[in-house]
Amino acid sequence: MARTLEQLLEQEKPEVVAEAKRMASEMLRIVDEQTTAKQDHEANSVVAPSQK
Repeated sequence: MARTLEQLLEQEKPEVVAEAKRMASEMLRIVDEQTTAKQDHEANSVVAPSQK
């Protein structure tokens, strides 16, 4: 039977859960930064040709 993430975390040591949450937050922050940078780059690419 498959267990949910919550069920797995309930059985884990609190310090392991805390570290996993910290690492997940850091990964999401990095992905968010990369996504924002890509969107900014694409927006600037669309604007740039009309400024010639």
